[in-house]
Amino acid sequence: MFYPQEIIEEIRIQNDIVDVVSQYVNLKQRGNTYKGLCPFHNEKTPSFSVSSEKQIYHCFACGEGGNVYRFVMKMENIDFVETVKMLAGRVNLELPETNYSEEAKKQFQLKESIYEIHKTAARFYYQTLIGEGGAGTLAYLSKRGITQKTLKKFGLGFSPEKRTSLFQHLKANHYTTQAIVKSGLVIEDQKSGNYYDRFFKRLMFPIFDIQGRVIAFGGRIMAEGEPKYLNSSDTVLFDKGKNLYGLNYARVSKNKSVIIVEGYMDVLALYQAGFTNVCAALGTAFTQEHARILRKYFEETIILFDSDAAGEKAALRAIPFLVNAGLRVKVLQVKDAKDPDEFVKAFGAEAFGNLLATADNYIAFQVNCIRKRYNIQNIDEKVLLSEEVKKLLAGISSQVEREIYIKEIAANLGIEPQAFKNDVEKLDQEQEQAQVASRLKKETLNKPSFNKSSFNKTTLSKVAVQNPSKSLGKAQVCILYYIVTHTKFYPVIKKYIAPTDFLEESFVHVANVIFSFIEKNQAIYPAELMNYFEGDQEQKLIAEIFSFVPQSEDQNLLQKEIEDNIKVVKTAQVNHAIEVAKKENDMMKITTLIDSRNKINNIFIKFI
Repeated sequence: MFYPQEIIEEIRIQNDIVDVVSQYVNLKQRGNTYKGLCPFHNEKTPSFSVSSEKQIYHCFACGEGGNVYRFVMKMENIDFVETVKMLAGRVNLELPETNYSEEAKKQFQLKESIYEIHKTAARFYYQTLIGEGGAGTLAYLSKRGITQKTLKKFGLGFSPEKRTSLFQHLKANHYTTQAIVKSGLVIEDQKSGNYYDRFFKRLMFPIFDIQGRVIAFGGRIMAEGEPKYLNSSDTVLFDKGKNLYGLNYARVSKNKSVIIVEGYMDVLALYQAGFTNVCAALGTAFTQEHARILRKYFEETIILFDSDAAGEKAALRAIPFLVNAGLRVKVLQVKDAKDPDEFVKAFGAEAFGNLLATADNYIAFQVNCIRKRYNIQNIDEKVLLSEEVKKLLAGISSQVEREIYIKEIAANLGIEPQAFKNDVEKLDQEQEQAQVASRLKKETLNKPSFNKSSFNKTTLSKVAVQNPSKSLGKAQVCILYYIVTHTKFYPVIKKYIAPTDFLEESFVHVANVIFSFIEKNQAIYPAELMNYFEGDQEQKLIAEIFSFVPQSEDQNLLQKEIEDNIKVVKTAQVNHAIEVAKKENDMMKITTLIDSRNKINNIFIKFI
């Protein structure tokens, strides 16, 4: 931790999780919790729950969960220290100077060094471009219509042909070899031990983060060779699935709408033509993370991918992510040109502005894509078309929007509107019921399955042996839930279960902290407990533990349930030891362990 635990906890307390989450998710109060559509996966029926009392969130469908820190980190795509600073600023709390451990200080210094390396590399590439070695690339940019102003604005550059040019330049600037390699801009040859530049003979596009810092590069080959475009590998600064080229400029455009294009040159051409609200994905498929980032700055997106089949397919993939993020979505396909860059060059900025105004609603675009695959003159194909369109319309949450499309499509296909509407609504109900059933099934895994009338010890033991992962996970969650919510049982439970008895690493870590808290008579608060863990699995596990819903609070059933789950965990532990013994071919140990497993069913725990 870079800040004292008490400071971290004070910031968390002052940032009520319901208030913070409400800035990103539309929440509705239901009893003691708040419900909404999960921002981390696509759903129609709310599975996302926020507890004001426990100050945690948990999605019963995808399993995502945590406290206010984890939520902001996920939504804003920032690290823990940046999250602390952001939440402290939100409540006007002044932070003290950070206290770094030696290891943390080294990591921080390495990250800062990599930022500096990227800045130095960008200057090196730029100077190379405007020097003698970049004459050919400058001519290429001029031919593509890129002005000197745009070139400087985006910091374009050129990577020399010599494979060690950048490495030598960085070493001359006193950067360590370790930091240079960690930057991803230089690659170590494992066989020879030599170091080579990742980029050479390429037009270089610096990639900026939202704060305007260079965090990576994209390079276009300027000679023979493949790939045509090459991006930096993922580093501590850069993740292709979480960054968008040009977003640092687009977000300050004061425009509520953003144009999403495919490539670097499209961004440059549109920005130069006056359309500064433009960005592009970085050589990877558009992701849910991209959509979440855009939603922070914009209300509407216009997808403008290439007009070929690949561009159409990419647009169809991106639509669900953008809609799920809460953005209004339109799609535009350029005409008489293969991409936006070519269109602007051929017809000018005014023509592009007029074209932009003709962008289709994403539903209309999807329907048109479906229609291309069918011949509506053929009755069978017409039926298949209507069935596919029904599925699409059933997914529209807005009743008004759905009604409009039902009428329009029914008229175009020559179908009786009311019959078409009835089919769509029936399909919508079926989809919603299936989603609810799926969510309830997942929620059931978090609930005790004890049935007094049908309980059979032998059956339980066999289930634990045959399917340990499912029963074990539920049993471990159940035990930890009762330890933190019924601490009076802790002295009894610890006689049978220790933190090291849990078979999964995340459970062991969480159990160690929980047991330690109780031994010291410290109160356990869910959101505070999460501050002790940085790992995803541990934080999600804590959210799952505190979101656990017991079937009954009857003391006898409750105690029986604890006993049953202790048996599941201990059985799984012995089974694991048996597997290890089998690999070692230790038959004597196997016999002893099997005997030990058989005795587990005879355990009787007396709580009072």
